[in-house]
Amino acid sequence: MNRSYKKEFQEFAKTNGNIVLQGIDGCPLKVGDFVTFTNDYGVEFHHREVLGFASTEYMKANFPSCDEIRVFIDSSSYWFPNRLSQLTKE
Repeated sequence: MNRSYKKEFQEFAKTNGNIVLQGIDGCPLKVGDFVTFTNDYGVEFHHREVLGFASTEYMKANFPSCDEIRVFIDSSSYWFPNRLSQLTKE
């Protein structure tokens, strides 16, 4: 069984105003869904819970060339949002 980082993420989210803990318009995922994350090398990490989303305002202001939704999942890198295209809903 993988270790959960959900508690750490919740603490991180309290101090970061750029995290959305509900759904995001146009995103097929919601908090609590389970996904498979596929990294850039094709390695799959199964059964990861969706914990939140990077706010669209934050992404537009700081990464204007990146128009893809970013999703936080329960992993050891809980603080780093993943691209929606890297996730497959289970």
